[in-house]
Parts: sequence; C-alpha cells; structure tokens
Amino acid sequence: MTPTAEPAQGNHRATYREVLAEPRFRLLFSTLTVAITADALRITTFSVLVFSATGSAPLSALAFGIGFIPQLFGSLLLGGRTVRRLMLAQWLPPAFVAGAEGLIVAYAGERHFAPGWYAVLMGCLPVGMLVGDLLVGRLLRPPTRERLVVPLIALMGLPLVGFAAEPGVGVSSCLLLLCGFGFASGLGLQRPFLDALPPDGQGQAFGLLGSGSMTLQGVGPACFGAVAAGIGTGDAIVLAGGAAALTAGWILTWHTPTSPVPVP
Repeated sequence: MTPTAEPAQGNHRATYREVLAEPRFRLLFSTLTVAITADALRITTFSVLVFSATGSAPLSALAFGIGFIPQLFGSLLLGGRTVRRLMLAQWLPPAFVAGAEGLIVAYAGERHFAPGWYAVLMGCLPVGMLVGDLLVGRLLRPPTRERLVVPLIALMGLPLVGFAAEPGVGVSSCLLLLCGFGFASGLGLQRPFLDALPPDGQGQAFGLLGSGSMTLQGVGPACFGAVAAGIGTGDAIVLAGGAAALTAGWILTWHTPTSPVPVP
C-alpha cells in the first residue's frame, strides 16, 4: 500500500449514489420517506378537516401543531453556552416557520383558493427543503455551508413577510418554496454543533436536538394560531417570518464559521 492511499480514502466524499447503493440504506431511506409522507398527510388532513368544520384559524393551527407534541417527552437540558446557542439556532427558525405553515390552510380558505390548492401549498415547503438540502449538501463544501447559515436562515423568514401583500396561489407557492430552501441552513450548523459537544454527550445532545425541534414545531402553530385570532391569518404569517429573520440577525452576532468552535 502506498503512503498516499489512506489519506485519499479519508478525503473521499461519499455520493448519494454510493450511499443508496447499499441495500440497508435504501431500505432505511424508503421506510423513513414513507413514514414522513404518511405523517405529513395525517397532520395536513386533520388541519383541513378542523378548518372546514370550524372556520377557525387558531383551531386549524392547533390541530396542525398537535402532531408534533409527542416528541416532547424525553427532552433534557444539556450543554454550555455554545451548545445552547447552536441548539436555539436550529430550533427557533423551524418553529417560527411551522407556526406560519400551520396557518396556510386557513389562509387559503380565507382567500377562497380552490380546495385542491391546499395540498399544493402545503407541499411547497417540503419540496423547497428537499431541493435546498440536495443542492447545498451536494454542491457546497462544509466551510461554505457554514458561511451561508445566516443568509439561509434569513431566507426562511423573509419570503413569509411577502404574505403581507396577500398574494395569490402562484406567488404564495413560490414564497413557500423559497422558505423551504432556507432550511438548508441546518447543514451548516451540524459540524459546529458536533465540534462543540463533549464526546460522551453527543448521543444525548442529538437526541435533545431532535426532540426539542419537533416539540417547538408543535408549539409554534399553537402560538401563532392564537396570534392569528387577534391580528388575522396573513399578518400572523408575516409575524412568524419576521421572527425567523430576526433570529438570523441574532445568529449573526455570534456565529463565526471561520473560527473553531470551543468545547464548553
């Protein structure tokens, strides 16, 4: 074996084709895709049924958020200041966007969109997320992803502010696609988060990261549903987008992707 063979192997970046060539990963990916799709359909259908029966945006948003609440159990507080900041950076923007997403059915109903467009609008966010993850994850190196964290988080929020203009179906779909693309910001936070963790706490930290994120994505629709009762559905969506954009500004004050993340 030549001296350069091992470093070359270590620097090799696995492609999606190579990963999916392994039968176990194909089975895992397929099963997870079916489970997520079924869960999304269940949550969306329940939200539509509640809005159809009550005409209430808050109740519709609450119905959307309830599907995430079971993730609450088992969460524990963990980590130092750096870890907490990185957790909040991955928790808050999706929670705000989920708050807006929970109001999409009510917004479409109030704007008298055809019923078939409800599903299209609800599908735009996950499609944008998929495209963003594929492009950012496949085309950009880790340092570039980390530099783009703040712009991508801003992209999660700013399109939602566009709902202030009460857009129609086409523009609403484009805004939600752009919002979903911004979720690729998470790819730039994964490595700093891992580097900030003590080795013996990584499993617990990632468990907390996942359960906390899903919990707040359940709380978000309930909170912004209540806000919608006071200021209107469209304005509540705008407020959620503004909150996500402000989170990007907060992250900008401490996120330094070019510097190593200290272990707390």
